[in-house]
Amino acid sequence: MGNSNHQFEKVISFDNVFVAAETNTASEINAKLDSGLHVILQPGIYNLTESIVVKNANTTILGIGMATLIPTTAAPCIVVQKAEGVRIGGILFQAGENNATSLLQWGVQADKFEGNPMNPGYAHDLFTRVGGDNDPKVANMTTHS
Repeated sequence: MGNSNHQFEKVISFDNVFVAAETNTASEINAKLDSGLHVILQPGIYNLTESIVVKNANTTILGIGMATLIPTTAAPCIVVQKAEGVRIGGILFQAGENNATSLLQWGVQADKFEGNPMNPGYAHDLFTRVGGDNDPKVANMTTHS
C-alpha cells in the first residue's frame, strides 16, 4: 500500500472497523455492518444462529488467526446482497449439522445483480471444512449473477 499504483488499493481507517469476538452474535455483527463499519473477526469459533449479511458497497470482512464460522441453522454463514466492491478474506467456513445449502452466498438468486467491473468484489484466502461429522451435501460457495 502507500506508494502502490494498484487501482483497487483501499485504506480503511480503524475508526471505521468493528473488531468482533466469537462471543458476538451475527445480529450484533450485522448491526455494525448496517451502520457502515467494516468487520475484523478475531480468532475463534463463531456459531452463527443467522447469516452475517452484507448490504453496503465497499464493505470488508477480514478474519484473522483462523476465524471459523459455523452455521447452526440451514442459512449460509455470510450472504452478500446487491453490493459492489465487497471484500471477504481470511475465514474458515465449517459446515454445521443443519443442511445449509451454502456456507458463503454471493448475491441473491431472485436479484440479477451483475456487479460493477470497475469496483469488483473479492473473496481471498477462504477455506471450507465439510464432510465427516458435518453435512457432506453442503456447497462450499454459490454465486448468483
